[in-house]
Amino acid sequence: MFLQNLPPGTQDEIVFMGMTLQTWIFLIIFLTLWFISGILLGQWVKKDIERSELVGSAYVIIVSLTSIVGLAFYLIVRYNAKCALEEDEAACAVEELKKEDI
Repeated sequence: MFLQNLPPGTQDEIVFMGMTLQTWIFLIIFLTLWFISGILLGQWVKKDIERSELVGSAYVIIVSLTSIVGLAFYLIVRYNAKCALEEDEAACAVEELKKEDI
């Protein structure tokens, strides 16, 4: 309704708080996808923590809030935890190769 009353060619010129309508639409879509991916990744991390019997429910919150960035952080911590607990010999083998190169 509001956009129909404007003269032709001015729809792209609508500005609110310094951003155009297209910028706001992109921002809303991006933040919605970020929020949904954070929830889905948080659920996956929760299941992974329960399955591997690791302690770390705080990682679920971190991944849910930060999405992809938090997932990368969790995967690094999980990799190091498996090697420290010697649950995954392949994970520790990579560190042994690094020590041999030095």
